[in-house]
Amino acid sequence: MKYSLFLVIFIVISCATEVEKETKTNAVKQIEVNALDTIVPEKLNTKLLADYLSFLNKIDLKKLESNLAAMEGFKRITASATLETCDSAYLHYRKFYLDFQAQFGNRFQDDTSNYCVLVYGTVDQVDAQYLKRLKAERAKLRKYGIDFACTEGSPYITFYSPFIKTNFLPSLSLPLQKYLNQELMENEAYLYDDAGIVIPLTEVVDRIVWHEDFEKANPTFQLTYLSINAKMWHQTALFNGADNTPLYYTNEDVVEVNADFVNAMQYCLKKYPNSQLAKSVTPFLK
Repeated sequence: MKYSLFLVIFIVISCATEVEKETKTNAVKQIEVNALDTIVPEKLNTKLLADYLSFLNKIDLKKLESNLAAMEGFKRITASATLETCDSAYLHYRKFYLDFQAQFGNRFQDDTSNYCVLVYGTVDQVDAQYLKRLKAERAKLRKYGIDFACTEGSPYITFYSPFIKTNFLPSLSLPLQKYLNQELMENEAYLYDDAGIVIPLTEVVDRIVWHEDFEKANPTFQLTYLSINAKMWHQTALFNGADNTPLYYTNEDVVEVNADFVNAMQYCLKKYPNSQLAKSVTPFLK
């Protein structure tokens, strides 16, 4: 599929700019709203939430066991609470976890162990004893609800999905369960690695439309801004490509668009003809 260089650049920039303009505007608006303010106050047990927040604030973030304590505290205060209270308690936990992740992640960065061999499956690069130690360390982290992932060959701390699914999801509202399942899936099958897009571009399309549909179905969802950010992240990949997954190739003044992107956009039009994404890709395919 060949076009003049000016035409392709104009179409790509136009599509991407409109997408980013819409999503960034919506994201900023949502971020300005406190997530807890979207829940009907009458359905909240404010005493339970205050007790849980006080409990979280007393936990020592520098201890690995602190994440386990936060989870156990969540279970205690939500055992007989309303879904609204449970959702709000989870938001408190989530903020706690991000602070914990930052604290523990800083120490983790100083660890020179080659954890990525477990993530990438390149275990043949290390000897058996070293591999045994890495596996033991990962098992220890998972016991406390955290795991490591890798990008660009460097490990980082993240949620351990089974920990969240087992200990938190059953207590939460259906919209929050759906969103967290999607978020965890996207974290496990990450969009980028080694400066390239490492999932099928058709899956990129599926994820974008999933977020579109979810946001429409849940207009007062507490974490809408995170869904918007995830959608924008995937839209950027679809409309701009990546260093090692280029959108188009140039040969003097002739541009040849990467067929994988064209196929993904055609897939979008066929499978999701009424989506906002379909409206965005249509000019590109004309």
